[in-house]
Amino acid sequence: NIDALFFVGVAGAIDPRLKQGDIVISSRLVQHDMDARPIFNRYIIPALNEKFIISDKKWLDWTKSSLEESSKKGYLNNFGNIFTGLIATGDEFVSEQSLVSRLKDDFKKLLGVEMEGASVAQVATQEKIPWQILRVISDNANESSPKDFEQFLNIYKQNSAKLIKALIDNISLSPLSC
Repeated sequence: NIDALFFVGVAGAIDPRLKQGDIVISSRLVQHDMDARPIFNRYIIPALNEKFIISDKKWLDWTKSSLEESSKKGYLNNFGNIFTGLIATGDEFVSEQSLVSRLKDDFKKLLGVEMEGASVAQVATQEKIPWQILRVISDNANESSPKDFEQFLNIYKQNSAKLIKALIDNISLSPLSC
């Protein structure tokens, strides 16, 4: 049995407030390239009959407070600010302004884009496994993204385990222990 699933990785920033190294905790996910029309409306995930995959509030709050506590202690110095919000998943690396503009139009409060999170959350939701998707901003989803991503990846590889350790260190306060 799986008690909870955490999926950590990188994302491109859509929201201009986000900077390289900022952490985004998903409150909702959407598959921005899901299109099963005419059977379903655009963005509806047929298996769930939903547009958005919603994070469990208890897990979201616990994840955010765990990371904030670790950050206050200086343990996450190589990371930036912590945000919660909407993340979009698709099957392409986003670096074209036309796609960024469409995503901003279609999802007004979109923070970032990545390639796996909504798929992982969908399977976990279908299997009734609590989940949380965490992303660290690697680039600004623009024409310089491929270069920025490659440069950031080395920094991320050296520090990504700190995110998991911050959660493990606080596991006794998690929804599992309630």
